[in-house]
Amino acid sequence: MAGDEEQQLVHQNKQIVLKEYVKAAPTESHFAVTTTPVNLKAPEGSNVVVFKNLYLSCDPYLRGRMSAVHREGADKTDPEFTPYRVGSPISGLGVSKVVDSAHPDYKKGDLVWGGVTWEEYSVVENPKGIFKIPDPDVPLSYYTGILGMPGVTAYFGFYDVCAPKKGEYVFVSSASGAVGQLVGQFAKLAGCYVVGAAGSKEKVELLKSKFGFDEAFNYKEEDDLDAALKRYFPEGIDIYFENVGGKMLDAVLLNMRLRGRIAASGMISQYNLEQQEGVHNLMNIVYKRVRIEGFVVLDYFPRYAEFFGKVLPWIKEGKIAYVEDIAKGLENAPAALLGLFSGRNVGAHKEDRAAAWCRGRTHTTTECFAFTLPPSYPENSGVEESTGEVRTTTVDRRAKTGAREKEIEMASDKELVQQNKQVVLKEYVAAGFPKESHFGVTTAAINLKVPDGSNAVAFKNLFLSCDPYMRSRLSPPVHRDGADETDPEFSPFRIGAPISGLGVSKVVDSGHPDYKKGDLVWGGTAWEEYSIIENPKGLFKIPDPSVPLSYYTGILGMPGMTAYFGFYDICAPKKGEYVFVSAASGAVGQLVGQFAKLAGCYVVGSAGTNEKVELLKNKFGFDEAFNYKEVDDLDAALKRCFPEGIDIYFENVGGKTLDAVLLNMRVHGRISACGMISQYNLEQPEGVHNLMTIVYKRVRIEGFVVTDYFPRYAEFLGKMLPWIKEGKIVYVEDFAEGLENGPAALLGLFSGRNVGKQVVAVARQ
Repeated sequence: MAGDEEQQLVHQNKQIVLKEYVKAAPTESHFAVTTTPVNLKAPEGSNVVVFKNLYLSCDPYLRGRMSAVHREGADKTDPEFTPYRVGSPISGLGVSKVVDSAHPDYKKGDLVWGGVTWEEYSVVENPKGIFKIPDPDVPLSYYTGILGMPGVTAYFGFYDVCAPKKGEYVFVSSASGAVGQLVGQFAKLAGCYVVGAAGSKEKVELLKSKFGFDEAFNYKEEDDLDAALKRYFPEGIDIYFENVGGKMLDAVLLNMRLRGRIAASGMISQYNLEQQEGVHNLMNIVYKRVRIEGFVVLDYFPRYAEFFGKVLPWIKEGKIAYVEDIAKGLENAPAALLGLFSGRNVGAHKEDRAAAWCRGRTHTTTECFAFTLPPSYPENSGVEESTGEVRTTTVDRRAKTGAREKEIEMASDKELVQQNKQVVLKEYVAAGFPKESHFGVTTAAINLKVPDGSNAVAFKNLFLSCDPYMRSRLSPPVHRDGADETDPEFSPFRIGAPISGLGVSKVVDSGHPDYKKGDLVWGGTAWEEYSIIENPKGLFKIPDPSVPLSYYTGILGMPGMTAYFGFYDICAPKKGEYVFVSAASGAVGQLVGQFAKLAGCYVVGSAGTNEKVELLKNKFGFDEAFNYKEVDDLDAALKRCFPEGIDIYFENVGGKTLDAVLLNMRVHGRISACGMISQYNLEQPEGVHNLMTIVYKRVRIEGFVVTDYFPRYAEFLGKMLPWIKEGKIVYVEDFAEGLENGPAALLGLFSGRNVGKQVVAVARQ
């Protein structure tokens, strides 16, 4: 009798197995439906549980597991990204019923959802990551969707990663899928304006009529996605829930608002491509201070009770609707799964039947600007180890400067007229590298006596700062796409007028109560010997002239603040982390590396000459450095320097460097983006192909502009001055003597001619 009973518990178990690995788009021929015997009796004394699978979830992330090797950048220890084994059943998430159990936590009849193999019955030893279904009053299939992984993805991706505020503008791609339909409804509950994109008119109507989206459009009918987004978001996008990638992401980047947030749960348009499409508009994350954050929903499973406590009442109160697309029968599962990648799935009524396959739930799931300087020693230059200065010319202006000071002192108090040398822009630079012929050095008369009763201040400019952000201001009055036209650091210079930037100046006359003759200041100024400013704003008085005044164009000015807040605030370093700095010998990079060492991190820098590499290691204390111009494979170079990966990348370069870094980021890595100098002179920026890595590795990329941190200057100065005086931080400057040499010094940034902070010494007091 026992043998007969045991025989009755043996069933032919239908399974979906992978026949061969997929290189491009999967087809049904990649799968097979097989049967194998299974014993539905759990052995006594074991921790085995036998499940009958009721619903299985079709999710886009499964595509990555059909490839023979991990997608580059994927976490090889993460089961969600491990390749399937050919000849074995594939697996995913589903709803199951316990038919027998020897495990103390499960009893016959329990309903659960979690990881499951694509088969009719599963025998699992000591199951983990399984959630008991506490409320069977809602359709069980919901636990593959709205109450399962897609729901958790939408909820935490929107509320935690995006942190919405009432009245914000939200865009959702792949909006009719399992995740997108929920994100849109969560956005409406949060008081946001929400627009969705879908791939058919039927889906567009569903978004508006059933899910309550304010607007929706069929992206397949749009020739220009950028123009479409501008129609629906004339004021820009605050939050983008990223499910698609590629061209859609590129268009969204052009339309993000200041401090926008992008939650990236997947990039379904890229999954079947041998090489992902390049995304070209990443510089906009700097212009707009945008944060892009990848996440994997498994990280939020420990908070499932929190999610369930919110969403279940919303379902029962009718605040959230959900549409499912159910394919009946295990044998139809491959076709259902493949339909995700062509957008074939549309919402349909659920059906509570064993071996029904839910495929509707798609989880795709004064003017300054912070840029660091690129590497390179100029010819015939040398570093003065005692001061850290790099001299690039031998022009001595001190005699002329002294004569001019005397001339000013002897002039009438009523009228001090001088010939004022200026660097003016002669013509705009549409594309390519600017040349000295784009500039002119002119003179104009200036009266250094400010009118009585005015708030004007007359300044003598001592040092001018050469900074890469100035390149964008040399372009015609059509801003780089995505740049904020109200932001002065992005407004084009005027033809025939002096260019401007940051500098150190001395007050020679003042009608303003806050400034007196002899005061030293740093801040925004024109590229000229003298400047008259009416009611000056955004200037900082120099509190400690015992350090070199030129430091206030660098280590104690904008570059120093860029490095300090970009590293400490945005990257939030922890002792022992691995840090990579590109353009590491420049004004910002040399400081980031030293901050990383002070924080107890391991730091590697890249530079453009062997001399600079030695400087990074011997003067700035980097643990390692390499010459990127001598490296054929940046990915391989980074793997040599960071065999365990990169926790923090301070982004100054963009393009190919960023692409290689993305492949080497560690889980929960942070990228602080203050500039992408390799892209400034290109008509179209290079495409970055490895952005899917930010999802695999839960990476956060955050752009910033240093002017936002200027109100915290006192905090910065309080840290930096002691470090300088205690010798904990060193700094290298590269001087060009004389205003007339300013254009050549500025242009040298883009060829990597400078070492350290490039400064134009107009007058040394």
